[in-house]
Amino acid sequence: MSLYICWNDLHQSDEPRDILKQQQSLFEALSEHDIEETIVALCTGLNAEHHPHTYEILISSESVEKVSAVIEKDGRIIIYSGNGQDYKNVLTSVFFVLSHTGSEEEAMFFLRKLAIEMSHINQITARRLETIIRRTKQAG
Repeated sequence: MSLYICWNDLHQSDEPRDILKQQQSLFEALSEHDIEETIVALCTGLNAEHHPHTYEILISSESVEKVSAVIEKDGRIIIYSGNGQDYKNVLTSVFFVLSHTGSEEEAMFFLRKLAIEMSHINQITARRLETIIRRTKQAG
């Protein structure tokens, strides 16, 4: 079983794919703790420009190739696929989504939904996401 975060830029540009690659490169040099701190700070300070988008979180036992074929044929991209073992990769995808949301409420909704869905795949990563949620609430 794998969890997928699918992103749809309603402007239908390639920009999200490029931004995600840049963020992945940037976060390679950072520790997981530093990325978590960045996410908490981002959530508590959200008053940003909203980028028109939709996202969905899926759990599937199908191969990433099959899921990609279905998801990407209508313009969506997969910004995360995995079982939560590579926590830094999860955090990079979380940062990507949060950096495109315009409100703390939307960000918290995404984090809660992700933690719930992740709990079906990886309890340890789900608990770590719940810790980010708690820290964000305390900081806000």
